[in-house]
This record gives sequence, structure tokens and C-alpha cells, in this order.
Amino acid sequence: MGVADPPAVVARATTRLAILVFGSVLSGTVLIPAVRPLCAALYPGHPGAAHAFLTMAVLGGVIGGPLLAARADRRGQAARLAIAASALDGALLLALVLVPSYPLALMVRALQGAAAVGALAIIMGASPPGEAGQRGAVLGAALVAAVAVGSPLGLALLTIDPRATLVAGGALQLAVAAALVVGGLPARRPRATTARPRLGPTVLRAVLWVGAERVAVGGFVVTFALWGHDTRGLSDRHVGALVACLVVAFALSTYPLGALAGRIAPARIARAGLVAVAAGFALLAAVPVAALPLVLIVAGVGTGAIYGSAMAVVVRDAAVERSATAMGVLHAVGSAGMLIGTAGAGLGSAALRAHDPTLAPGPIVFLGAAAVQLVVAVLATGRPTAAAAPVGAAPGGLPCPKSA
Repeated sequence: MGVADPPAVVARATTRLAILVFGSVLSGTVLIPAVRPLCAALYPGHPGAAHAFLTMAVLGGVIGGPLLAARADRRGQAARLAIAASALDGALLLALVLVPSYPLALMVRALQGAAAVGALAIIMGASPPGEAGQRGAVLGAALVAAVAVGSPLGLALLTIDPRATLVAGGALQLAVAAALVVGGLPARRPRATTARPRLGPTVLRAVLWVGAERVAVGGFVVTFALWGHDTRGLSDRHVGALVACLVVAFALSTYPLGALAGRIAPARIARAGLVAVAAGFALLAAVPVAALPLVLIVAGVGTGAIYGSAMAVVVRDAAVERSATAMGVLHAVGSAGMLIGTAGAGLGSAALRAHDPTLAPGPIVFLGAAAVQLVVAVLATGRPTAAAAPVGAAPGGLPCPKSA
């Protein structure tokens, strides 16, 4: 596949890639609503099992995912490694149903997290030639759609048995591996030989945008639930509906704002998104309950702007020999940001309560998350990257070489 491919061929390849991304991400998101009952069923007598189950997957993904993606770039065997990682991910999810030992299960979970992030990074890094903003938007939208579908699907499977989420996730990932065996990756990338290029500053800045946004969301989720219930007197259902305002806005805005990065400098879109998230989180404790949906929708659109523009930059600016590595780093930093945000909010809240038991830590955590967004908006979007190059052009305006 090269620059001479007609638009219809590129569109079909991008659509197939998006379907693979959707299936790969969905295999993990179906577990999220079932984590607590699943861990209670599999690991009785371990009250911290749910947190450990999630944490080990994140740690595995943060460490192992980029290493696997870098190996795919270095060896020039993206399709083969994507198949192996997807199959390993699916097999380990199924194995978790049968693993009898809790410590062994945590080790398996870490390996599974590494395989999951590695497979996803390699698949997303194989994007075919085409308009960068559009491609990044399609891939981002596929990922977000899998996040949105995962929760209701996981809840439906939960009514059967908590273990059904593991079986479904494993089957989905094995289906992705089978699809890769049959059709390969939609695009072939040349093998890096000598002087492999490093990830450029625009890609690293985009990774920082996503990391900052994930820190904010990680600090928000649990803190908002506790603050909404304890301070605002909201029911769990009301809190869930408010969180859905942010998630739905994120899901609906990622594609159009990512596609806009083909016409407007992605750094400008990301800066606007970071400011929107900062404004939304800073206002959470200041507005009446009736205004919370609007504030969270603004923050959700901001997260969509950040992720959509970051995807456009990574798809456009990562050298072809490092595309999987760039995707691996993007998702690893996002996962690490989520973990840091969650842990930071928990530790900060505990410290504030130890200092003053009557103090509600929620507003302080929200302001801290807003501050992180503003710092990154100032430091990492100061020199906007150009709008995405047209079809058939590479960064710098040079024609893209055809794949071998």
C-alpha cells in the first residue's frame, strides 16, 4: 500500500484497522464493571484484589507494552508480533478463569496487560497512508467507542456470571488474532535498518497532553463519586449519570475534533482542550448541582480534543519505522497518568483528612487536576504543530515513499 492507492482502498484499510482496534480494546473494557464481583468470586479472602487486579494490568502495560511495540519496529515483523501478542492476551484472559493461586494470577495479569497494550500499539501503529487528522480521528473514535460499549456489555455479562467477562474478553482478543492471521495488517511498514529515528518533539508533546489528561481523569473518577455522595448528597445513580455526561461528551467529540486536526494545528486544539478540562474541573465545586452536567460536558469535550489531536500528531509525525513504538508510548503514558492520578488523589485525600477530618478533599483534588492541565497547556503547546499534511505528503512536505 502506498501513496498511489486510491482513496477507496485507503478508506477500506483504515476501516478494517478501526475494527481491529475496537475489538482489541473491547476485550479489556468489558472487564471494568465486573472487576469487584469478579475478584470476589476468584480471590475470596483478598479484600484488595480488585485494586491489585487493575494495577498489575496497568503496570504490565506501562512496562511491557512499549517494549513489545519497539521490538515490532526494530524487527520489522509487526503483523507477526501483533498476532502473537493478541493471541497471548486472549489466552491469558481465559487462563485467569482457571488460575488457582492469587499471586500467580497477579503475575498472569501483568503479562496479559503487557500483551494487550503491545498488541494495540502495533495494530494502531500500522495505519495506512492517508490524511493524518482523519486517520487519527478514526482510530481514536474506535478506541473510545470500545470504552463506551464495554461498560454496558460487561454489565450484561455480569448478570450471567462474573467470569463470563473474562471468557468474552479472551474470545474477542483471539478473534482479533484470527483476523490478523487471515488478513494481516492493513498497512506494511518498512523495516528499520540503520540510524532508526527517535520519537520527535511533536510526538513527545502529544504524549504529554494525553498523560496530563489521564492524570486529571484518574484523580476525578473516585474523588468525584465520594465528594458527590458525601458533600453534595447525591445518590450513586445521580453520580453515575453525571460521570456519563463526561464520558459521552468525550466519546462524541473525539472523532470530529481529531479530524479537525487536519485543518487546524493540533497543538491549538489540544491547548483549547486542556483549558476546557481545567475550567470544567475548577468549576465543579463552585457551581450548583443543576449546572454540573454542563460543566462535565465541557470537560468531556476537552478530553476529546486532547486525545483526538494527540492521535492525529502521533499518526502523522511518528517516523514509519517507529509508529508502533509511538503508539506504545502514548498508551503507556496514558495508563501511567491514570494510575498516578488515582493514587495521587487517594493519598492526597487521606493526607488532607488526617490534617483536618472535617475538610472535604474533593475541591482541592479538582483544582490540582486543573492546575496540571494549565501547566501542560503553557509548557507543551507553545509552538503549535502544523495542520496535518494532505494525502500523499509526509511531514515536511516530502512525498511519502511507497511501502515495499
